[in-house]
Amino acid sequence: MLYIESDVTTTLGVLVGGAIGVFTSYGVVQSTPGLEALGVTFRIPWLDLGLILLLVYVAVFLATFLPARSGSRVSPAEAVRYTE
Repeated sequence: MLYIESDVTTTLGVLVGGAIGVFTSYGVVQSTPGLEALGVTFRIPWLDLGLILLLVYVAVFLATFLPARSGSRVSPAEAVRYTE
């Protein structure tokens, strides 16, 4: 169950973060005067963006896998006993 929750949270975070990054970049390029005169245009490097999002996804998965695995092996009664 922890794996599914981690996977869903990671997927949503990567998708929302990627979308916010693209829209923010578009806004910066469109709102900065003089960029067109310099030849700067807005384009999305899909391969680079996909690779970065994949690396972020893998990093988050690796960072959450070991704690989730060790946490799933502890019984609830034992976990409560250590909080007091």
